Amino acid sequence: MADGDKLTGTFVGTFTGTFTPTASPAPSPAPSPAPSPTPTPPPPASQAESPNGTTLPPAPAIFDSQGVRWSVANDKIRRDGVDTVSSNVALLLYHGGVVYQKNNAGGWWKWQNNSWVDSFDPRVSTSAPPSSPAPSPAPGPTPAPSADIPLVQSHNNMLQMGKDVTYWLEDNMWGTAGMTRGTYTGVTGNKFESAFGRSTTVGSNGEVAWRVSWKVPKGSSEVKGYHAVLFGAKPGYQSDWNNPSGFAITLPDGSVSTKAPSGATPGSFLPIPANGRLPPIYCSFDYRYPTGRPQGLGQLTFDIWLQDSPQQIHGFKCPPISHEIMIILDNWGGYGAYPTGRNPGWYSHDVTLDGHLWHVFFVRPFAGGWAFICFVPSTKIDPGTLNLATILNHLTTRTAKDGKPFATGNEHLVDIECGVESVEGVGDVQVSNYRIWK
Repeated sequence: MADGDKLTGTFVGTFTGTFTPTASPAPSPAPSPAPSPTPTPPPPASQAESPNGTTLPPAPAIFDSQGVRWSVANDKIRRDGVDTVSSNVALLLYHGGVVYQKNNAGGWWKWQNNSWVDSFDPRVSTSAPPSSPAPSPAPGPTPAPSADIPLVQSHNNMLQMGKDVTYWLEDNMWGTAGMTRGTYTGVTGNKFESAFGRSTTVGSNGEVAWRVSWKVPKGSSEVKGYHAVLFGAKPGYQSDWNNPSGFAITLPDGSVSTKAPSGATPGSFLPIPANGRLPPIYCSFDYRYPTGRPQGLGQLTFDIWLQDSPQQIHGFKCPPISHEIMIILDNWGGYGAYPTGRNPGWYSHDVTLDGHLWHVFFVRPFAGGWAFICFVPSTKIDPGTLNLATILNHLTTRTAKDGKPFATGNEHLVDIECGVESVEGVGDVQVSNYRIWK
């Protein structure tokens, strides 16, 4: 063995051949320990649900059972940082797993199905608002006449409907300057036709039914007429005689009313103060188009009038007229539809009222000098019942571009009308189950 080599161990037996010594192998280095993996941080804990009864203020935010953060910025409610359709918010409340809001005028809404719907303070009552009596049960629909209501062409009178509470049906062709009655020849002609009719049947809750038709050319003005039912004391219709605004009143039995002075529909609860705290005012309605959907341009709409005093006068003027409010149910030909059917400079805001999303237009002064507000629904309003007071109360919560409120709350609700604004073309609508009550 070479010098320095060592043989260790014990050998037993006979060795033959050549022995080649082998050096001991160098020991393998100990492996470096694997680095400990960086632990994955646990997911952040969901924000704890706010306690029942939490209000904002004083809380800076409310968290619902899904961890959604509710806050208020610039008088609007934010849901996880995104504005909802709201304004003039005074309070947020979390109660019973539901988010509620109260506005500066005292109105209450709750978040339901991704929108704000009418409500009340749930801490006071869980069934009905304490400030208003429980609403009358919705009347069962009056069956539509088995046949279409007959139409008549009679234009110097109004047709009275109802019993204890009554309505007047009017064929008001106020925008037909330069035209004459005659056989309609199309939208480029200068002859127009119109007719109306009523059912003398009165429903068990006082419901009435009526029908109007029209054939109008384009002419030189936009709106040709408003074929409508009146309830209340229409501005300008006061008469010392038995003919409000020059119209005789044809009673259901075919006779002519001799009541004088005249001007307001008998049995109406109007006028009343429109102070921003109106109790529920309901209107039920059903409608259909007997000869098919109208052709041309027009809309089925409420037209509601406010005055700065409750007294009805002779002469349609401002004052005392302060506001005209239109609440659209349906339109054809895109007339007045959002966003391009109206003057874009009049657009004010969107709001959800009575379970419907409305695009609101406002202008002042308008026409004779009053304020004009138009509530255009995002989709047509199907037959049913509307709480008109919810919409009217909203006016006192809004400020116009001129820095003044839409309405001060010192006005008076004097007249509620529903009918067709005819612009051009032909149409025929029949309305049944019509009733206004509070």
